[in-house]
Amino acid sequence: MSSILVTGATGFVGGAFVETLCSAGHTVCASGRADRPSSLPETVGYVKADLAHVFPTLDTEVVIHAAALASDTADESDLQEINVGGTQRVFAATTSSRVFVYISSSSVYPYTHSLHSEEEPVMLNDLSPYGRSKRMAEEWLLQQDWSERRLVILRPRAIYGVGDRVLLPRLMRLVRGSWLMLPGQAPVLSSLTHIQNLTEAAVRLINGPSGVHVFNIADASPYPLQEVLPVLLQTVCGRSLKTVSISPSFLYGLARLSKFLNLGHSLTRFGLDALAKNHVLDCNKLGHTLGQLPERDLWQALPELAEWVRGDAKTGLGADNF
Repeated sequence: MSSILVTGATGFVGGAFVETLCSAGHTVCASGRADRPSSLPETVGYVKADLAHVFPTLDTEVVIHAAALASDTADESDLQEINVGGTQRVFAATTSSRVFVYISSSSVYPYTHSLHSEEEPVMLNDLSPYGRSKRMAEEWLLQQDWSERRLVILRPRAIYGVGDRVLLPRLMRLVRGSWLMLPGQAPVLSSLTHIQNLTEAAVRLINGPSGVHVFNIADASPYPLQEVLPVLLQTVCGRSLKTVSISPSFLYGLARLSKFLNLGHSLTRFGLDALAKNHVLDCNKLGHTLGQLPERDLWQALPELAEWVRGDAKTGLGADNF
């Protein structure tokens, strides 16, 4: 078994990695900005560290760098400082590791194509500020020497599961009373990624030859959002919803006006893109490497998601709030 550092362990993705690794019997050291969470097992070491500052030097065999500023509305300077600079600082502090796993994002792909492969060329100006910061962190890592070490870059799309405080809350804001607001009526196909599909695939990819290995990762099949979102949101909210379609052009105009007048960040162009445009990952490379694609899907996760939302009053996700 390996000694593994997980950054961002106080967040949804990092916390799930800690759980998966502990279940597999690995020796885990976690890090995060906050004080040690009481939920961490006693066997897990913990380092309090802020990515905006020098990261403490650690001797570990494997790094899973899951910490990030994940936002479409944060200032670009903050995104660069945390997502690019923070990655550089973690890398510099863990040069003894034989494997560096970077949890990137499908936001490194623009919405100019409906199917994305790992090798497609990308113009940084086509990306959101968040996507740019993740892509630039990738590019910096790719410039390092991996002749005797292993770099694994994973690009998940829309990670969901129990504990998610990014994607699901954003989707639940589409619910207003008994109404579900969806942009447009045209079919939209999108990949989604169950959190355990991500963590278990990453653990399997730790071992292997040195060099650079980049993978898209998502559930085995993409989802038609106009069919999935009503079922998902009715399940977690615990009530029937009436769907109303709103013109995407109207919503894009509203997002531009909101930005121009500084009216808040609840509606953004990139957030609308995620609901109004196809965004499917080609995961054939991952399936070939692992022997099969991840097995979990959204339909299997619905009961546990609903139970979590309804019982999670402390986070404000309880269905009674919508």
